[in-house]
Amino acid sequence: MNLTKILGVVAITFICITSAFAQKKQLNVGEEFPVAGQGSNQTIVSQNGQYALSKDYSAGNDGRFYTHLVSNPNQKIVEFGAPHYSNTRLKINNGWLNMVGINPKTNSEPNSVLFIYSNGNGQNTNGGGVKLIVENDGSLSLYSAAGAKVWSKTSPNVKQEIGRNTLKAGETLKAGERLISSNGAYILRMQEDDGHLCVYKFENGKQGNFVWGTGEHGFKNASLIMQADGNLVVYDGSNVAKWSSKTHPYFDPKFNQAENKPVKLVLENDGSLKLYIASGSVIWTNK
Repeated sequence: MNLTKILGVVAITFICITSAFAQKKQLNVGEEFPVAGQGSNQTIVSQNGQYALSKDYSAGNDGRFYTHLVSNPNQKIVEFGAPHYSNTRLKINNGWLNMVGINPKTNSEPNSVLFIYSNGNGQNTNGGGVKLIVENDGSLSLYSAAGAKVWSKTSPNVKQEIGRNTLKAGETLKAGERLISSNGAYILRMQEDDGHLCVYKFENGKQGNFVWGTGEHGFKNASLIMQADGNLVVYDGSNVAKWSSKTHPYFDPKFNQAENKPVKLVLENDGSLKLYIASGSVIWTNK
């Protein structure tokens, strides 16, 4: 192999390595974002690939961070930080999201901590957070090792997904809320105006074509509950059941057996809805 080819291979390898470092899916304990020496194009990207967290390198804003549409970085969703600090990075410390940087007044980094984002529990308590992710709506969330959300920051104009693509036993999807498939291609909406529970395609951050619905509508303040008894039920504002998956012993005696009781609803990547039992098997689907 001649020198030109060798240099070409080295260059391609370097580009691949740089790209891999430039884009992350989450920030973990022990890591910093952005990483020193890896350029200004570093991002943390949402699971659906539509949103990203970036650092603002514009003049006077070196201390700020923001999430934005990947397709349009100027469309910001969440902004935070201290604009006059320099060399700012994000890290997880004591279970909370911290921003560290150099104070312009002292030209130093005292205690390496500028902000601790918490839910009011104070700086002396461990928040339990171990990973920061960009959600599929552009909001930021800090999760514990068990998968519980311990902190989040969102735009007032952003609807929060509930449990991402999953509704677990005891959880409720309220009117106006939605689940989103892990690939970001489908949403399950509990519609505010008519109580209809529907699946839609989700394209470029917008609701697309209708895929499936319960067929029951014409009421307000509806909610979808993944009941502890295994039945998935839509209730109207007066707590009257309007639709269910019929995964209850009343409808089928097999649900008397604990091993057949659904424990979670999942919006799958093909737009289908599935109820899973504790063993991980599917017990019900809408298709």
